[in-house]
Amino acid sequence: MSQVLRFGKLNEKIKEEVLEVVRECNQYDGTRSELKIDETINYYDEMATTFLIYEGETLESFMHVMAITANEIEISGYTRPGARGKGHFKALREAVFNEARAFGYTKAVYVIDTSSLEGLGWTKKKMLAYEFTEVTMVLANPSIKEKINPGIHCNLMTAKSLTTALEIHERVFDLEGNATEKYLTNLLKNPQREFYIFYLDETPFGLGGIAYEASGAVLFGVGILKDFRGKGYSKQLMQRLMEKIKKKGISRILLEVDQDNQVAYEAYKKLGFIDAYAMSYFSEPISRQAPGRGSI
Repeated sequence: MSQVLRFGKLNEKIKEEVLEVVRECNQYDGTRSELKIDETINYYDEMATTFLIYEGETLESFMHVMAITANEIEISGYTRPGARGKGHFKALREAVFNEARAFGYTKAVYVIDTSSLEGLGWTKKKMLAYEFTEVTMVLANPSIKEKINPGIHCNLMTAKSLTTALEIHERVFDLEGNATEKYLTNLLKNPQREFYIFYLDETPFGLGGIAYEASGAVLFGVGILKDFRGKGYSKQLMQRLMEKIKKKGISRILLEVDQDNQVAYEAYKKLGFIDAYAMSYFSEPISRQAPGRGSI
């Protein structure tokens, strides 16, 4: 069995090694996915979230975990082409599951590039349950020409406005209260994340965040209350977020949208976003006991 190293936070050297494996896999497999590493958004601060296997000084395989809630984990895994078939995935999966069990997790969700024939083939072999597909879009042809509504403005979320953000978030997104509070609190601690509360005059109606990554700026957590939808406010919200990004001199802007949310998908296309790549999510339960020794 391969030795698995566990980390809760990666230093810059190891992080670059991880991203190099992703680049090598993308080139070999014909995929285009990008791995986002953020150890600040997990529900349990003390939980290990990156699991690595080395051969000598060379990183051969890894799994990275996102655990925003207390119920399920998301797993992204990569193995160098020349190191496949050596049982690394099995060893990493067992280590991840053992860590997850220690914190009471009961569900694992694998994030698979839809262009990865090997990855999709593995999900079929293991008869994993399909959850959904998320499309990452990149801004190609900015086409926002909305007249600025002077009544709409936004403020950066702070500790004082956390309660307001929490109330809106719980009404817009389907995420339990404790997880939402933890998630938003963690955003306050991360200097690479900005989260804004949007107001119409003095009434809060929406949210939107910016994550600054090495590859560009990623829009996240964008949503408005039901009573304010269909009135053009979403475009106003997006326009203000993109203006903030451009003021920092960043030209590459990305966002993620559920493939089944055609209303949002078409709206983003009208704003100038195009498909970059797509990731499908497949799940399996995390058993209370360690997995058997069968091949994986």
